[in-house]
Amino acid sequence: MFPDAALPSGFASTWWGGNLMGVATHPVVLSKPNQLIYSAHDYGPNLFQQAWFNSSTTPASLGSIWNQYWAYIYDGNTAPLWVGEFGTLNDAADLSSTSAGSQGQWFSSLVAFIGARPAMGWTDWALNGEDTYDLLDSQYSTAASAQKQQMLAGIQSALSGNPTPTPTGPTPTPTGPTPTPTASGGGVTAATSVPQSSPFFSEEDLKLTNTAQLTALTITITVQQTGGLSFGGQFNTAGGQLTQSHASTSSTITYTFTLSAGQTLNPGTWTFAAQISGSGTAHATTGDTFTVTSSSGAASGHF
Repeated sequence: MFPDAALPSGFASTWWGGNLMGVATHPVVLSKPNQLIYSAHDYGPNLFQQAWFNSSTTPASLGSIWNQYWAYIYDGNTAPLWVGEFGTLNDAADLSSTSAGSQGQWFSSLVAFIGARPAMGWTDWALNGEDTYDLLDSQYSTAASAQKQQMLAGIQSALSGNPTPTPTGPTPTPTGPTPTPTASGGGVTAATSVPQSSPFFSEEDLKLTNTAQLTALTITITVQQTGGLSFGGQFNTAGGQLTQSHASTSSTITYTFTLSAGQTLNPGTWTFAAQISGSGTAHATTGDTFTVTSSSGAASGHF
């Protein structure tokens, strides 16, 4: 528990290991630096009906809770963060759901949230087949849920430091980021890529380069609703002088980034990311588009 005068109880309470608010004011300081990793635990309503699981719960509201309690440590570059425990049952509804406040909404949202932070470590509870949240079956031979395995594999980082094996079969088709030709206009150049793409989480990035200071800028990324998609997050590397918003209809999800009035953006290269939560079906990005309008030119294109 952590003191919070804004709450009726006077304290903020969450999971065991889930409240790292104190790091903001009382961080652990070691005599030898760079030896500390904070670990958070997070679970869904199947384990306990926390107040933030309700009919108004959205992926964005869950992200706000995680940022309040522990993710700010990672996002603020305070220290490395490892989500040491999270997990769910293996029923489809407990893995991915659009129902507000549900276990599936929580789990798919958290997977997307972690996936958007590639350097954030994580451990799913639990590997052993005797646990109700098991990753392996009772024989420890195969995945208890192919869907869960696929969701987690989508946010798993590649191992490093191992020798590269000599290929013995057909040359595989590359599965990494897929760039498209750049688009330019005036003093701005835009290039797109898809750094993450799985049936449960995708990210589409627009990399903008401006050679002159901008006094006006609006970027719109439009994702076509191909079935079971929802807003999964958005971010930019340009800074707080931009505002972000999103809107969803039956046919599209729109992500907007706008340079606030009176603000400027110095010359540089910036990333604008649109994140999409899926429901188990791969999303074809070829119909997704972007537009850039600025004080130094405009550009448009597709992913």
